[in-house]
Amino acid sequence: MEIEAIKVLLEAQNNSFKSALDVIVEQLNSRIKGTEETVRDLTRSLEFSQAEVKDLQSQVIELVKKDNINKDIMETLKRKICELEQRSNYQEDYNR
Repeated sequence: MEIEAIKVLLEAQNNSFKSALDVIVEQLNSRIKGTEETVRDLTRSLEFSQAEVKDLQSQVIELVKKDNINKDIMETLKRKICELEQRSNYQEDYNR
């Protein structure tokens, strides 16, 4: 009869252990799912940010090109202004 009692106790412990493990496994699975969702959200956010950075880099490159063109135009206009000032001064001196 003692063997039967021991078997019953071992079976009860085994069931308790299985139940505890099932709870732990379920909690871990829940945490893993939450972590996976967080990683997916962060991945989407990172991809969006990378796309924005690429767009901004393209815009910066365009603006730098336009700035260089504008600087060239400004230099050309400054030279023309100097030339016209010299001509104007020459004309003034000539007319006196």
